[in-house]
Amino acid sequence: MSGRRRVAAVDSVEDMGFLSWVTHFSDHYRKIVGTLYRPLQTGYAGRMPPTQPPAELPKVRTRRKFDRDEALETALRLFWEYGYDTTSIATLTTEMGINPPSLYAAFGNKNQLFEEAIDLYQRRHGVDLPTGVPARDAVESMLRELARDYTDDAHPRGCIIISAATNYAPGGEEIVSRMRDLREATRNRIASLIAEDAERSIPLPPEDIRRTATFFAAVIQGMHQQAVDGATHADLDAIVDVAMTAWPAAADRRTA
Repeated sequence: MSGRRRVAAVDSVEDMGFLSWVTHFSDHYRKIVGTLYRPLQTGYAGRMPPTQPPAELPKVRTRRKFDRDEALETALRLFWEYGYDTTSIATLTTEMGINPPSLYAAFGNKNQLFEEAIDLYQRRHGVDLPTGVPARDAVESMLRELARDYTDDAHPRGCIIISAATNYAPGGEEIVSRMRDLREATRNRIASLIAEDAERSIPLPPEDIRRTATFFAAVIQGMHQQAVDGATHADLDAIVDVAMTAWPAAADRRTA
């Protein structure tokens, strides 16, 4: 009995030694595994150098918001000051602060941009001949207003319709024709007013009507050039004074 108990005791001790070894091995294994996998949980902090803060990315320049009306104002000023042909796409886009694709997307092409600039000019600076007054008074009123506008330094001097297409390269005939038509429309309107007056009072020969209208159209173009060359408002007003003495008052004398 005692022998069996002693064997059992030994077996029990051996069992305890085996369990102790297993426990020791398990603890050691856990330490190894923990050592190997801890970096996975800590972002490899123990195996990699300290992370540097991310470099600051360069700031992206935000493009200035495109203002179509402002761009058209700029185009009008450039065409007015330098003419259609001399004003290049590069000049337009640089002054507008945009790139060529934006210009084409907004206006189509340079020709269409110019047409819009001319429309803007006519709305802002065009002078209509007054109605309901004698032709002489209407023409004089128009000339006085042009004298003021042509010498206003708030914008380029003179008239864009006279100067924008003075010189042109091959292919610019359409622009030249468009400007000529606008100038002829003014002359024809003057002629119509003179003819209406003549119908109500003393008839004038058609040739006199045409010559008078052409004369005052030439006065307008001369006032433009004088303004560009530096003439003052008073200078142009004096030109109007002299020009009005050429109004065809001879018809009154012919009936005396």
